[in-house]
Amino acid sequence: MMKSIITCFMAAFLSLSFNQVILAQETPSAQESVEYRLPTYQLPPKDGTIQPSNWNITPAGITGIQAPQQKAAVLSAFPGQVMKVRVLCVIYTNTAGGTTTAGEISQLKAEVEEARMFYWRNSHGRCYLEVTYMIIDEYKELDEFWNLWGGYWMTFWDTDGDGRSVEQDLRNRGVTNNMYSGVVNFYAWGENGHPAALGGGAYGVDVGLLGQTAYCAIPHCWDPTTNDWFFIHEFHHELDSMFHYSGFPEYPHADLPIELPGDFGEGYDFNAFIMRTWPINKWMSLASPWGSIMSVTDADLDGLADEGTHLPLTEVTLNSSPAMVDTDGDGLTDLAEAMGGILRSAIAFDTDTDNDGLIDGLDKYPIYAIDEFTPRGTRTIDGNLEPAWHHLGSPLTINNAKLSASIKTNWDSNYLYLAFQTGRYCKPRIYLDAGNDGWFHGKDNYEIIINPNRSVGSQVEVAHIWDCSPESVEMYDGAIWDNDGRYTAGRLIRESDIICRCTSIGNAFYIELAIPKNTVTSLVPEHGDRIGFRVIYDNVDGTGSKSALAFETDVFVDLVLLNSTTIYREEQIADAKNRNDGQTVDLIGKVVSGVFSGVFYIQDEDRTSGIKVSSNSIVNEGDRVRVVGTLATEQGERVLKNAVVDKLPFSP
Repeated sequence: MMKSIITCFMAAFLSLSFNQVILAQETPSAQESVEYRLPTYQLPPKDGTIQPSNWNITPAGITGIQAPQQKAAVLSAFPGQVMKVRVLCVIYTNTAGGTTTAGEISQLKAEVEEARMFYWRNSHGRCYLEVTYMIIDEYKELDEFWNLWGGYWMTFWDTDGDGRSVEQDLRNRGVTNNMYSGVVNFYAWGENGHPAALGGGAYGVDVGLLGQTAYCAIPHCWDPTTNDWFFIHEFHHELDSMFHYSGFPEYPHADLPIELPGDFGEGYDFNAFIMRTWPINKWMSLASPWGSIMSVTDADLDGLADEGTHLPLTEVTLNSSPAMVDTDGDGLTDLAEAMGGILRSAIAFDTDTDNDGLIDGLDKYPIYAIDEFTPRGTRTIDGNLEPAWHHLGSPLTINNAKLSASIKTNWDSNYLYLAFQTGRYCKPRIYLDAGNDGWFHGKDNYEIIINPNRSVGSQVEVAHIWDCSPESVEMYDGAIWDNDGRYTAGRLIRESDIICRCTSIGNAFYIELAIPKNTVTSLVPEHGDRIGFRVIYDNVDGTGSKSALAFETDVFVDLVLLNSTTIYREEQIADAKNRNDGQTVDLIGKVVSGVFSGVFYIQDEDRTSGIKVSSNSIVNEGDRVRVVGTLATEQGERVLKNAVVDKLPFSP
């Protein structure tokens, strides 16, 4: 089932207060890691009713609770400490909705382990999910499910008064109050004539399950390779509630990307963005009974644990040195290498993970071999890829089909040009964020699907706009596609607007398209513009289950438009200054040495040379930057004009 239509539930959160908290040490056994806990905050006593969600499905008798008002004290996160969150993963294998095989259980466990890695990697190695598995083979009859949207909902409370419930099942098996921070329940559904469920659901820590334990239920009726996503997303609601009642209600809601400013994509990328931008000290501030601070060995104090078979990723599994902050000396710390992507790491012992000629510490995309700086150039759209096309790259990060593919880009004032060369038949599905403000913001989000084999009409099979503008969100109670029948503003783009030509030779396909400028969607190509871009190669060999991704799941990269046909990359500023006025140079890893109104200065690492940069980009002295600009001479001084500037978060 598509992620975009998954329905999620979460305990409603009210106003909160909180008394200041102080760390208290617990005495560990000789074999255990040192572990600390924040003092427990006791939620108000429950009266036996359940507060299920803020999605208007409240059954009779449900009431809310009052929460505290003062924010919890913010604690510093130090190297050698991680936040442990205890999770019970329950798998019901035998229900009226179907059964789960031993192979599916193994697959579920593998997917949960991928989700643990996702939380660990994107929380800067701070959120450690300690998962315990419980298999329950006992048959669950249909009347044990809440009659919601076909009766598939496996709540934790007794829905029919017969004394049987998930909570009672767990208590019968020795689970006690607050033994776990949260419960994740997978169960078989969608067989035996019962309709497939609509999605998973989550409840916060305030609902009265096992004291103050959060809960989510996930019907096991999808492709089992997607269950890492369901765990990531539904457990994120549980984690949100834990932070809320620890005194941090500002933790972003994983169902409301429209309300969170930021340049991120869907699903995985949005969830990763939440984790990566959440301050590290707040990761270390979960109150008991939901979190406890656990010590790990970190000899070089780089933030990445040295070892531990229970930890998802360590210096040992990354093949990095526990005695060196940056094992390969490429400017990325070993922790930053581990966080090279949202789903995979850069290589900690290779200075150029993607072999694109840029060392990882100077590469905005260390795991993708791409050149995002796109020169100006008008292309002829005829299905024949001329050599003048700019080669963006040939990345394939996820590929379950034998496919090779490359991407070409160019632009002029009237069009953004894209081209693809693929080794087999497939249908490129292209996403553009024209305003580069994130997929869930503005009316600038394109989805374009190309069918190179289409013989009737345009080979552009789909072209529409995902309108997330505030006025549309208010009018339609959410974002909406411009070809939705409810959309009253008229089509913002049509398939016939896009010029497209496709040719094939043997198994190879050549696809060219020109996307016209559009003032309504903010696609007005100009020098310095950044356009978010991602592509999925669907339907490889005409098989729906075969696909490939250029980049990680849901992740966009920036196309940076430059008003030049030739760009000279120079290692030293002195070499760049020897070039002629009007030539465009690319200087990478330079240090900002002075900042003034409308200009700043950069210098080589060894201070042998410097140059003035004309730009309103916000930089600070000491920043490492990449600057692409056109050389000019002003009053005898060399200067880079119309400069495009990228801050580099790491450098050697």
